[in-house]
Order: sequence, then structure tokens, then C-alpha cells
Amino acid sequence: PDTVVTTKRAKWDAFALGVQAGEFDHFVDGT
Repeated sequence: PDTVVTTKRAKWDAFALGVQAGEFDHFVDGT
């Protein structure tokens, strides 16, 4: 279970960093 949580956290961190960098602005605007 620890490995799964770590993987999800890593993906979330990468996603969060992308949002902060504005890389997902087009995705947000699409919604």
C-alpha cells in the first residue's frame, strides 16, 4: 500500500507543479 500511495503522491505533486506553472491553463479554460 505504501508504494501505491507514494506513486499517487508523486503524480499529484507533478500535477500540482504543472498547475502552478500554468501548464494546465488551457485545460481549466476548457472546463
